[in-house]
Amino acid sequence: MDVVRTAIGLMSGTSMDGIDVALIRTDGRGFIERGPFLGMPYDAEFRGRLKRALELARPLRDRNERPGELREIEQELTLRHATAVTAFLERFGLAANGVDVLGFHGQTVLH
Repeated sequence: MDVVRTAIGLMSGTSMDGIDVALIRTDGRGFIERGPFLGMPYDAEFRGRLKRALELARPLRDRNERPGELREIEQELTLRHATAVTAFLERFGLAANGVDVLGFHGQTVLH
């Protein structure tokens, strides 16, 4: 068997209901072991801010633009993901140095 790595994946999709955190162990080929998972719901106020981000992003033509309020929402979202990972590790008694890779795609506001 190849080297087994531990990965945490984060998902916050278009439903804007919260952050899902899940752990797998895999060799990237044939071995995969599903680990614990956790859902961290957004409060109504932040869900509203995410909806506002969609409005702010609509007129943008350059996907690298992050004007004012959109940048603030993005930063808050990133911090909420970091908090979700910390809560996940604590809840399941896992050490951060035991995780080899973290997958975090952010929140889609512009296609």
